[in-house]
Amino acid sequence: KVEAIGQELRQLESQMLSYEGTIAQNEAIQLLNTVETSIDSMMERWQIWKRDGPLFPSYLLGNQAAVQRGVKVRRVFIFNREQMTDASQIDDCLQVLNDQRRAGITAFFGFREQLASTLIYQRLVAEFRALGVKEEINAALFDNEILIFSRAYATRDLGLNSSSIPITVIDQLNISWKPEHLRDLNPCPLFETRYVFEYQGERPFKTQIGRFLRANLSAKD
Repeated sequence: KVEAIGQELRQLESQMLSYEGTIAQNEAIQLLNTVETSIDSMMERWQIWKRDGPLFPSYLLGNQAAVQRGVKVRRVFIFNREQMTDASQIDDCLQVLNDQRRAGITAFFGFREQLASTLIYQRLVAEFRALGVKEEINAALFDNEILIFSRAYATRDLGLNSSSIPITVIDQLNISWKPEHLRDLNPCPLFETRYVFEYQGERPFKTQIGRFLRANLSAKD
């Protein structure tokens, strides 16, 4: 215990805390209870918001409670071309986006292949890679003061018998208030790019998918 306390004190001095396993998700939920004005978030590993995922329903309900307190929550989900050519994954995307809207969150979406052409996205990816984030980027800025981001994910079995199903969980989480992280890892500029769209329902969403796939196909030709 003494060693653990010493490690946390050293992390406090460095202005960044690191958590692993179950504690990682618990800390993210605890932060929701203290946020006062805003949450701005980007999600590439969007599947963790599915109804069999680790953020449903506790983290989503925490977001809803924050909205009810007057917190403005924006979240952009980043999909890719392969996902948008799979009808079942499109249905999953719609379920996630609709659940966000039900909770009072302003949901946005974009397509990775388009965003990859923007300097804003390129810089964000480069900054996160420099910190050791090797997988999809999931990050959220609370009150413009605290940044949380996932460093790694793991697969866990949900169920105790042969009918168990694998689910993805956040395995490593960082919480930072370093000024350079708040500046360089801030997801807010993404919302201003021409390739991020506010979610307005199923029909406009599918219209944007069609435009994206046609443009992507033309670019390949």
